[in-house]
Amino acid sequence: MNKLFSTFKTFLAASSVLVLAACPSGNSPQSKPSTQGQNTVSHTAPKPKATVALALGGGASKGFAHIGIIKVLKENNIPVKIVTGTSAGSIVGSMYASGMSPDRLELEAEILGKTDLVDLTLSTSGFIKGEKLQNYINRKVGNRPMQQFPIKFAAVATDFESGKPVVFNVGNAGQAVRASASIPNVFQPVVIGSRKYVDG
Repeated sequence: MNKLFSTFKTFLAASSVLVLAACPSGNSPQSKPSTQGQNTVSHTAPKPKATVALALGGGASKGFAHIGIIKVLKENNIPVKIVTGTSAGSIVGSMYASGMSPDRLELEAEILGKTDLVDLTLSTSGFIKGEKLQNYINRKVGNRPMQQFPIKFAAVATDFESGKPVVFNVGNAGQAVRASASIPNVFQPVVIGSRKYVDG
């Protein structure tokens, strides 16, 4: 695990960290034209602050390598304001956005590897229900809905019928992560409302 983290520290520059900064239309001070005998008023627009967001991808167990990136950001006092994730990235992202420290995430990753989250079922749509994963995530985030997380979070899944991506950023965190991580033909599609969702 530590070797994996070291590798990702090396490739931090190529990671999925997105720095989103709105740039003002003009960086130089703006002043009104003046005529002789009148005061000149200068207006300078305040420079907006950059917002750091993480986009965490999938990759089964490799998705937990994202924890290495999170640790590097923490060590360098770089605050993350937004986290999005798909598949394994949504598992890590949901726990981090809920307030878990990088060290705790690392421990949870080790525990998760030894935890039985496979709830087998006989079905042509998938042989794993995914309910255990949903309940696991909800326990780890304190059974809070996503909109109550200290860091803004969104899980990305795919509409089973249309194939279009869908973003979940409010409501049941475990259910959203389950939908995002439901690999077709392995996990059963997750029904939310009247729609079915699978791994994005």
